[in-house]
Amino acid sequence: MLTSRRERHPRGAAPGARRWRLIALGGVGALLIAAAVAWRATDRASEATLAKMSTPALEALVRDRPDDRLARSLIASRYL
Repeated sequence: MLTSRRERHPRGAAPGARRWRLIALGGVGALLIAAAVAWRATDRASEATLAKMSTPALEALVRDRPDDRLARSLIASRYL
C-alpha cells in the first residue's frame, strides 16, 4: 500500500532530505554572492557606477585616485 510522506514522517520531510535541501540552498546562495562580487569587480560595473556620478564627485574621485584610468577617461569626456 502506498503511503504519503506525511504519514511516514509526521513533521514533513525526512531529516536527511531536509539536511541536503539546506546544503543545496546554502550552495546556491554562496554562488549568487560570488557572482555578485565578481560582477562588481568588472570594469563594466565600475563604468556604470562612475557614469552615474556628478561631475564634481567625479573630479573629487580623480583627485583622490589619480591612477584610475576609467575615472579620468569619464571626466575628460565630460569636459568635451
